[in-house]
Amino acid sequence: GSARQDIVADLQSIDRADEQEDGEKAEYEQRGCLAPHKDITAAEAVPNEAALGWFFHYAIGILYAGILICFAGPGWLANPTFIPAWILGLVTIGAGWFILQPGMGAGWAASLRPNPMQVRALNILAHTVFAFGLFATAWLLAKI
Repeated sequence: GSARQDIVADLQSIDRADEQEDGEKAEYEQRGCLAPHKDITAAEAVPNEAALGWFFHYAIGILYAGILICFAGPGWLANPTFIPAWILGLVTIGAGWFILQPGMGAGWAASLRPNPMQVRALNILAHTVFAFGLFATAWLLAKI
């Protein structure tokens, strides 16, 4: 098949329970359980864990956008460029690789997953898309 079909097939083959797992982790932290899980997918389910995961995922993204504005300065908002957003996007991968994934039992940078290199590549891709979204939003706002 085409490269596009191969990429779509690869993306569909990955377990997309990440946001649900994020929600589980957030709920356990609220209960005072900060210790890493051996495998969060085996943990007791919590109410609304998928919604919690999406909420925290987007809330953290908004926080990162604020951090970008603070570091890049108001001049960046007036004339945004992709590189500062991309640097932030790549730096924020560290939170997933060294805090979130180990806390959910996936190991450092998904090292305990059966497909760690694929997970890492998709993390880089997703955070690059996030960076493009930050840049595109700032660019559109600058045009208003």
